[in-house]
Formats: sequence, structure tokens, C-alpha cells
Amino acid sequence: MINTSKSHTLFLFSAIVSILICYSSHADAASVTGTYKSVTSKNAVFSITIGNPAPSSLIIQNHHTPGVKASASSPSASKVNYKEGTAKWLLKNTRPGNYTFSITFAGSVIPSDTHLILRYRDPATGSFQETHIRP
Repeated sequence: MINTSKSHTLFLFSAIVSILICYSSHADAASVTGTYKSVTSKNAVFSITIGNPAPSSLIIQNHHTPGVKASASSPSASKVNYKEGTAKWLLKNTRPGNYTFSITFAGSVIPSDTHLILRYRDPATGSFQETHIRP
């Protein structure tokens, strides 16, 4: 038979373990995720979700068919290299939320050549993260 004091201690211990499990599963969740909304031969639209806590900076790199120029991007890309087929955004002082990006190509790209790379330092662990996303 468990006395009242031991019963309260067991309940408190169970509650603390439950909270720690919930916190650790939240901390292990990706701080930044992304998905393509659409990719055609003329443009790509993708969204990025920044979790809480947000990393201090984020590098987003869209790869597409080499040799095809980007005629426009929203927001404006920080760097575009048409020979390599890349457009890069550098975001500083990021905040949690969902963000949409688009890039329009001057020529035709092969949608299967398109992919994203997200790079950031995880604010919870300090470890460098690199995520690859395909349409």
C-alpha cells in the first residue's frame, strides 16, 4: 500500500517526466522547414516556416537548371549565379512565421533540376543544420 506522501511524490515525478518529454520532442523539431508550392519551367514558388526559437540568420539557396538566368525574384535574392543555376537569400534577425518566396526564370528550367538548401545554426543546440528540399 502506498501512503499519501509517496503517492504525491510519484504523481509529481510523472508530471515532471511528461513535461520533459514534451519539451525534448519540441526542441528536437526542425527550427526551419520548407516546401515548394509550385515549380514550372518558368518559375518556382516555395514557402519557408521558421519555428520558435528562430535562428539568428538563415541562408536559402534555390538550385535550378544551370545557364538559365533569373529575371525576377520576390523578395529580391541576395545573389544570383546563372552559370551555376543558383539564387541565394541571406536572412538576418529572423522571426518565427511562414514566408513565401518566388523566382521567375528568363529561360526554361527543368523542374526536376530544382531543389532548395536551407542552412542555419539551430538556436536550441548551436549545431549547424543543412536541409535539402525537393519539389
